[in-house]
Amino acid sequence: MKTLKPLTYKIGSGLILFAIVLAIIGIPTPAWNKSQRGLFMKCDGPAAFEGCKPIPKEDHSDWEYAVIVLAVMGFILMVVSFIMPYCCHQRTPSILCSVFAGVCLIISFAVYFQKASYCNVSWACYLTLISGIISFIGGVFLIPGKDYIYVNYAV
Repeated sequence: MKTLKPLTYKIGSGLILFAIVLAIIGIPTPAWNKSQRGLFMKCDGPAAFEGCKPIPKEDHSDWEYAVIVLAVMGFILMVVSFIMPYCCHQRTPSILCSVFAGVCLIISFAVYFQKASYCNVSWACYLTLISGIISFIGGVFLIPGKDYIYVNYAV
């Protein structure tokens, strides 16, 4: 008896794995920005990093931590959605985890993009958004079809 997975399942799993790789690159960017030049900068010039100066700590709000928490939660949900079908043979929780991961990453990017100044939005931050969209689509690909197709190779 061999277990075969439907094609949509393979596509969905592949998309989720690709989203995980993008998230590994994109999610740490706000933390790197914070360590290098401060997560929140005020720009006086039109170009990135032109006339940038850190915003005083007392002017920060809790949204900076919400961005990081949402991104990390989205990443953890993506990893769970990729692993769950292999260890538990459950597809429905995997779909939910993948879709919620996508939503978390998209919201994280949206809040970061809205609140952070132009100085801090780098190309890697867009990877977080792309990762969230791909994770969401990967979860949708897991929906159709049966969980598993069993084939008996008995002679």
